[in-house]
Amino acid sequence: MPQDATLAAQGTYNIHWRRNLAVCFAGSFSTLVAMTLLLPFLPLYVEQLGAEGHAAVVQWSGIAYGATFFAAALVAPLWGRLGDRYGRKLMLVRASFGMAVCMSLTGMVETVWQLVLLRLLIGFAGGYSSGSTILVAMQTPRDRSGWALGVLSAGITAGALVGPLLGGALPPLIGIR
Repeated sequence: MPQDATLAAQGTYNIHWRRNLAVCFAGSFSTLVAMTLLLPFLPLYVEQLGAEGHAAVVQWSGIAYGATFFAAALVAPLWGRLGDRYGRKLMLVRASFGMAVCMSLTGMVETVWQLVLLRLLIGFAGGYSSGSTILVAMQTPRDRSGWALGVLSAGITAGALVGPLLGGALPPLIGIR
C-alpha cells in the first residue's frame, strides 16, 4: 500500500489534500478579488447612487466597504462551528454560493442603503478564506502543512491585490455596474 494511502487510512490526512489545496487556493483568490474589486471606484458608485457632497460620498464609501468585513468578523465563529458540525467543504460551498449571489446583485442596487445592506450580506455569507485555511490545515500532511498554508496565504494575498487592480482597469472598459 502506498504511503499516502496508509496515512490516509490511519486518519492522519486526506489523500486528496493537493486537489483540495488547489480548489481552496482558486476559491480564496477569486473570493478576495470579488470582495476588493470595487474599492477603486466605490466613491464614484456611491455618488451615482445618490450621495451628495464630498463628505457624504467618503462616509458612505467607508461604511459600504467596511460593512462586509465587519459582518464577516461577527459570523466567523458561527461558520466555524457549523463547519465542525456539518463539514468544512459544505461551508465552503455555502460561502461560494452566497457570495456569488450577493456579488452579482451589487450592480443592481439603486440606493446607498441597498449597497450597504448588500455588502453586509456579503460579509454574513462569506467565510471562504478562513474556512479554506482550516480545511487545508486539517487535511495536509504535517510535514507539508507549512508549505500548503503558505501557498493558500499567497492566493489570499494575491486576490486582495489583484481585486483593486482589476477594479481600476475594468470600469473604463465595461462600466461601473
